[in-house]
Amino acid sequence: MSHHRADAATRFDALEALSRRGGTARPAELRDMLHLPAQTITSVLDQVQAAGLVKRSPHPSDRRSTMGELTPAGREAIDRICPPLIDIEEDCMAALSQAEQDQLIDLLTRIQERIAQRRGTAATRAT
Repeated sequence: MSHHRADAATRFDALEALSRRGGTARPAELRDMLHLPAQTITSVLDQVQAAGLVKRSPHPSDRRSTMGELTPAGREAIDRICPPLIDIEEDCMAALSQAEQDQLIDLLTRIQERIAQRRGTAATRAT
């Protein structure tokens, strides 16, 4: 995907992940949060930076790394887009009982943990 534009959902996911991290994160942190390849994260950051939603700067203590940071325009986009999405999510989840919601969260957490395990296994094989 590094040679193609990331879709709008992936760009939004990156902005939302930055927001959850207090507005700043290393690309590697975004990669881990979003379960995307490093090349995709780089492409996404290029795109949202070009749109003025994120700025990149050198990491303050690691010269090999950079930090992505939401700009005021990026924060405004998140503040505008998230409330309607939260309303939709809450409406959809209301169709499930609390036990079903808990089960869904448990299942999704297990899948997320498995993805992280696979990533760790793949990284170990690559070195």
